[in-house]
Amino acid sequence: MDTDLKTEIKIKTLTFPPKLAVSATLDVDGEKGDFRILIAEGRAFASYVPYRREIIIRDGEIRLFEDDKLILSEPGPIDMSYIAAGFDMGPKYWYRFSKSGISTRPGSIYRLEVEVEGYETVTSTMTMPATPVVSVSIDTTIMVIKKFDYYEFRGWPVSIYLTDPDPNARNYFALQIHHNNNYYRNSLVGVSDISILQDNPDLEAQQGGLAGTDYEELYLFQTLIMSDLTFMGKGASFSIYSMVESTSSPNIDNPFLIDNPNYEKVKYRHETFLRIQHFSESTFKYYRDQTLQRYNRGDFLTEPITITGNIENGYGLFAVINSVSVPILEYDYLDWRWVGQ
Repeated sequence: MDTDLKTEIKIKTLTFPPKLAVSATLDVDGEKGDFRILIAEGRAFASYVPYRREIIIRDGEIRLFEDDKLILSEPGPIDMSYIAAGFDMGPKYWYRFSKSGISTRPGSIYRLEVEVEGYETVTSTMTMPATPVVSVSIDTTIMVIKKFDYYEFRGWPVSIYLTDPDPNARNYFALQIHHNNNYYRNSLVGVSDISILQDNPDLEAQQGGLAGTDYEELYLFQTLIMSDLTFMGKGASFSIYSMVESTSSPNIDNPFLIDNPNYEKVKYRHETFLRIQHFSESTFKYYRDQTLQRYNRGDFLTEPITITGNIENGYGLFAVINSVSVPILEYDYLDWRWVGQ
């Protein structure tokens, strides 16, 4: 009896018409929101070539509605060209657009429409979540030293009280520590309280979740994803750790700079913020699916991960996020500035 079962899959035949792939966010911090969008051509795996040069420029329009009222329209050519590094014109990666200062309201319904010639018009509708209600304090008199693998983490404890914004639904949050109110400059978030990691996708992807992991002294995240699973319908107090910061410049006593007329001593202002983002379940699931797929690394012996977005007639996600940035640390420091010619 032949028990060697073989299945032949003809990858080249697994094709289908391309659709628009959209990644868009409307992230409000305070009263104004930032809108960002990336548009690409989603295609079958059989037609994907990593190192390629493709020019795709079509007429189209991006529209954003608030409660059925048009609040943003961006017409014009949609340049979805992909030009890999190494070509004379490269690199270029798809179409990108952003706009700041968009007024938003919690509870309002936002609808995104992307119309591009030659593709089905894609749409997505999301409700702006409630603004996070949070109180935060940091204790810089205590330095906590914890081990993470072979790395020694030094952090200041940050105490947080987070109110559940909607007691009738599961709520999801992302926490970041960033500097000078720029969330592109963020540092690690340390966690030793494992109870707040019940719904953390990164822990689930790496170690199978809390049920499958040994308790560690510390967990570190660039972005800490959590839910109100353990405090649904009320509030919760918990602690994280912010990396210890040097409040003075290492260059301030450099004799070369002190005696150099091309440099002058300048006072700078530094601020560290805790940023709390409140977003929908669909956004959480999309992030979770992507995280699980990333750690899966295309292993054919594991179950495939299906990424489910919220873009109708296309692929991707439209995320509507309500954020609060709370200052937790402020100080002045001296450093040298170039003034020479």
